[in-house]
Amino acid sequence: MGLLLGRRRRGDVRRSAPLPLFHFGGSGGGPCWLARVTAPARRLRAKMSKKRDRRSYVGLHKECVNSKEYAELSLRAKALYPLFKVKYNPLKNDGLVRLSQREVKRKKWPGFGRHEAIAATIQELINRGWLELAEPGGLLSGAPAYRLTFRFDEYGKR
Repeated sequence: MGLLLGRRRRGDVRRSAPLPLFHFGGSGGGPCWLARVTAPARRLRAKMSKKRDRRSYVGLHKECVNSKEYAELSLRAKALYPLFKVKYNPLKNDGLVRLSQREVKRKKWPGFGRHEAIAATIQELINRGWLELAEPGGLLSGAPAYRLTFRFDEYGKR
């Protein structure tokens, strides 16, 4: 086992030995700084790499969930409304949400196996004021476009 400066091999017995001040290698061929700051530098690098979670989420305020209007919705409507909020983006298409019945059916959620059930649920959200139909869909025009009214739910409104 040769003398390694700054590197450890698997099975090396000297694991607890302090790291040397320099090691030879690197891109220039000369001594590279490995100053004994490597452990704090690694901790700092690990701390800096833990950035904010960038996953998207859908939120509902507690006031909305505890409201009388939300309580009057059916379970299917309560399950489908967050899907509209997932697809909502005010920076694209003026906040219009295009959601087809086929897309809802692909989720394979219980209760959404038939197109009639999906249509009745969307109609319930429209009748109760949670959604409004912006553009009707069809065979040639594609999926219908809906607009979130934010009448009862202010979360995500811009």
